[in-house]
Amino acid sequence: MVTIRPARREDACLAAGLIRLSMEPWADVVFGQGSADRACHVLAGLFRRRGNRFGHDTAVVAERAGQPAGLLLGYPGDEAGRRSLDTARDLLVVAGPRYLFCLALRSGTLLALAHAPPDRFFVSNLAVLSSCRRSGVATALLAWAEEKARSLGLSGCALDVDAANLPARRLYARAGYRVEATRGSWLRLVRDLD
Repeated sequence: MVTIRPARREDACLAAGLIRLSMEPWADVVFGQGSADRACHVLAGLFRRRGNRFGHDTAVVAERAGQPAGLLLGYPGDEAGRRSLDTARDLLVVAGPRYLFCLALRSGTLLALAHAPPDRFFVSNLAVLSSCRRSGVATALLAWAEEKARSLGLSGCALDVDAANLPARRLYARAGYRVEATRGSWLRLVRDLD
């Protein structure tokens, strides 16, 4: 059985690894300047703070048998702009101005994907530990996102996925997501609520 709970600041190390996993292969380049350890450090720092796109206030943790199994970060689409600005602010604190400048030079894709439909709940990141895959964890996390969208009066959910990530695309198709738009190698998928 999968249970979903709000994330806590103490989940930062787990969350950083799962966020990094959800962004492979480019997380290390964007957040770590080529280093996996640096990427995890920066992502953990962002996760410990509130208000940004990667903050613990945007996250829920899926557990199986009381053990962490997966993570979903998401927020109402109309918060995307503010959360992106807060991410830049928090990056200054977590990593410093030089790092933020280098990130801005490398992260056109990250900035392009930051725009979420305002009438939908935007699933920013979703990852499941490899030992827990194919056990309903991702499906439970997506169901949580749909319930969150309903509770907020939103029309559905949206997410972005790398077109080359076929396992993720199959998962989202089974969950009722359809392609709404294409941006380079990324697909914007949406699911309308019933």
